[in-house]
Amino acid sequence: DLQRQYPTGSKFVILTLDMDFMGAGTPKRNYLTQLHEVIELKRKYPNTLIPFLSIDPRRASGKELQKFAEKYITEHGFHGLKMYTPLGFFPFDERLHELYLWAQEKRIPILYHCHQGGGVYYKKPVKKEWLKPHPELTFEEKPMSEFRDNFMHPSCFKILIKKYPKLKICLAH
Repeated sequence: DLQRQYPTGSKFVILTLDMDFMGAGTPKRNYLTQLHEVIELKRKYPNTLIPFLSIDPRRASGKELQKFAEKYITEHGFHGLKMYTPLGFFPFDERLHELYLWAQEKRIPILYHCHQGGGVYYKKPVKKEWLKPHPELTFEEKPMSEFRDNFMHPSCFKILIKKYPKLKICLAH
């Protein structure tokens, strides 16, 4: 149905979103099930879909997270990574270090959601460690509905770029 709405030859970027750890209850279809559905769609439309893999450092970290991403990119045709930090992590999270080194070396693009506001964000209370997540950053305690924007604060990306200067990033919105 979607293809009929666009000119022949149009391509579609599919941005997956791992919401399994956002504290909003159990999703009807967990993230791994959704990834399987995207893989099946990619098989059906190999020249039409450009999927990006959502990354959450609570799913895995370090080398395990890097291998998770590498599998979907090399074996299943995903084209890049998607970071939706309002779900409850900062872009400079140390659990992402191995992934960033790999993405930097392989020139894998990473799309970060940077639009402030919106209804999709971590649904539990602000954690105390988030108020001073890095030596260069301090945030005020606020309700999560306001605090969520701190996960996308421009200073977070300055820290990220300083540490990983060759990381191929896109700040969306």
